[in-house]
Amino acid sequence: MSVKKSIRVLHACMITSLCIMSTGYIDSYTSPIEDSLLETGKFSQDSYSLFASADYLGGTFSSTIGGLISEWLGIKTSLIVTSQLGTLGTILLIIANDSVSMTIGRLLIGFYTGMSISWAIVYNSEIAPDSVKKLCGAILAISLRIGVLISYSLGLWISYRWLAVLYMLMIAFTTLNFVFLPETPRWLRNKGWDDRANQAREYYFYNPSQDNSINEEISENVNASFSQKISSYFVWPVLRPLLVCCTIQIFKASSGHEYLLGYSAHTLESSVSINPKIAGLLFAVPLLIGGILFLWVIQRISWKKLLLVTTIFQISSNGLLSLTIYLSTDKFHCSNTHISQETTICQILEFAPLIFVAMYAFTYTFGWGSIGWWLIGEILHPHYNRVSAGIATFAAYSFSYLDMQISPLLEEHFGSQIVFLIQAITSLLGFILQIFY
Repeated sequence: MSVKKSIRVLHACMITSLCIMSTGYIDSYTSPIEDSLLETGKFSQDSYSLFASADYLGGTFSSTIGGLISEWLGIKTSLIVTSQLGTLGTILLIIANDSVSMTIGRLLIGFYTGMSISWAIVYNSEIAPDSVKKLCGAILAISLRIGVLISYSLGLWISYRWLAVLYMLMIAFTTLNFVFLPETPRWLRNKGWDDRANQAREYYFYNPSQDNSINEEISENVNASFSQKISSYFVWPVLRPLLVCCTIQIFKASSGHEYLLGYSAHTLESSVSINPKIAGLLFAVPLLIGGILFLWVIQRISWKKLLLVTTIFQISSNGLLSLTIYLSTDKFHCSNTHISQETTICQILEFAPLIFVAMYAFTYTFGWGSIGWWLIGEILHPHYNRVSAGIATFAAYSFSYLDMQISPLLEEHFGSQIVFLIQAITSLLGFILQIFY
């Protein structure tokens, strides 16, 4: 592979990574700024909950049509056009002085991120050579966690408006770079634009056998009718990888990631007197460390083996959190203890959640959190990867939204220990289902 083409592929990988990193950044945007926004009086606790989950709600709706839009316009044009939604939503976050306008802004951002994250993954999978495809996919997977860490780190120092300005700059930089990138050869050939497809292959690809493979794939599909394309989705070689991706996304979202973000920032603050933003960093830093380790390990072992190991640790962390809360509240009544022996035990139980939350964050991004996005670019059928990626993204966003709505209700009625126990069982069920695929 020539140096020039290597640089081009690296550039495309970095731009798609930035697109996904900005998604992680804006998804976690509301956690570090919650206290400062509530102090302004713009939000009640209930309205802030809606504001925090609005981007997941927007992503749930937009991901259902994202695949169809990219099949119609191409990923490059789709990203450039829909980025205006993200920009408009960010402007509302910056200038709005009421909760309704800010929630609408976050909803618009969700419409953009729900589509752009799957487009970035698919674009990368279609242009990356086989020799670096797995590595590029892993980089994309951890980019989401880098965005979370940046959001929490900057949230310690700057206001919510400046955080939004930085996100708008990320969108602008990503969009500007996509203007100069070609569309993928597979999509161009599918549209019958052979000359442009050849130019795109010359821009990225260096392996003639890879070119031939693309031509063979497209020639099978280019003359198929709409009904034939729809019916072909129900063929097992197409349906199986989609089911795998959707299952992992569903159980990944249901395993408590979004709930634990809030838990780490508020419950830990009240129990061990840690600033909620610092507590959030205690969740975000292990996320990044786990992602970096994933980048190295996924090149060496199969994703199913990695999923087995990380599921064991994820179940353990949720189970230990549930046990710790039970012991501190029901067994030792730590809030009312006057016995020195129990005081020592309670001090241990107060700090134990720090360890278990960090353990969960590390294993989440080392396993489920990264594997879920990595598989979208790795195993989906190439003829249908755009629509399939949209379906998998819908599964991720919709169940993340449900987790943000249901987990607090369960906590209110049954306590945090029951929530963590349910999440541990959910992770186990998700892994068991993978065995049957």
